Amino acid sequence: MVSLLRRGFSLTSKKSHAFAVGRVFVIGFWLMRTIAVGVSVQADMVPDVEVSKSGGGLRFFPSNDVFRPLLADPKERQFFMSLLSFKTPTQSFTAWSVGFGESLGLVRWDGESFQAQLGFLAGVFSQFNWSTPSKDLINTDFTFGLAATHRWHKFTGRLQYYHQSSHLGDELLLNNPIPRLNYSYEAIEEVFALENPLFRIFVGGEYMTSRDPSDLKPWNIHSGAELRGGDSPAFFRPVAGLDVMWKQQYSTEYNFSVKAGLEIGKPAMRDRHIRLLAEFYDGYSPYGQFFNEKIRYWGAGVYVGF
Repeated sequence: MVSLLRRGFSLTSKKSHAFAVGRVFVIGFWLMRTIAVGVSVQADMVPDVEVSKSGGGLRFFPSNDVFRPLLADPKERQFFMSLLSFKTPTQSFTAWSVGFGESLGLVRWDGESFQAQLGFLAGVFSQFNWSTPSKDLINTDFTFGLAATHRWHKFTGRLQYYHQSSHLGDELLLNNPIPRLNYSYEAIEEVFALENPLFRIFVGGEYMTSRDPSDLKPWNIHSGAELRGGDSPAFFRPVAGLDVMWKQQYSTEYNFSVKAGLEIGKPAMRDRHIRLLAEFYDGYSPYGQFFNEKIRYWGAGVYVGF
């Protein structure tokens, strides 16, 4: 386990990774289109947020959000559990990754073609090494903050200001001589998206306003794409997402996250769903103080939307 946390990854070039991930994503797109052909997509045209009030107005504590959560972002605040196979140059091990998080809408303004919402967000992300006798807790990240989301026709966006702090597991510290790093930061991020019932593309930027350790580079660029198939009578649809993160901390590398599978739920209640997803990640670790360590994992997870 220590070698995973303390050594880099000797993998193929980033260009090969980008080409392979892009090829898989294109193949997935055509598979989804094939599945969707001949299946009614009328239900999929139902907006992913509540229909605006006639004439506009304020709504307190809305039941969902104007901006849909990003599907393939490994740090998106949602409820999930994933069984993953990690690989490093020196060893492989199995781990459970679990997350608990949500965005709570406080107030929303509904206009005829524009919606804006202010909410509170929070999340917890933990990883457990299932290959050790005591199922060691590796790391836990805590995040919380405020988010302002907005929608205008097919354009959506999310502006958030949040805090993250990270904490190593007790078993990991007891069994391994790992120096503890006080890793925490506050950041402001804006993501813009263009979407229709079958796809969404997005791009955004993030700046760390406060960071510890102080030598962390402040700028990150976030982009990606998502695909959704049509609805079937059984209320399931294929989904897939690609998430690409560039960080100034290692400016010549990119982090790739791919998730694809099935979403099960009523079309008119898109935020109430279960997703069964295959997962792949290649890049620098998104987990706490191990941000400078390269990892690669694949596996499957269950994601629940409320």
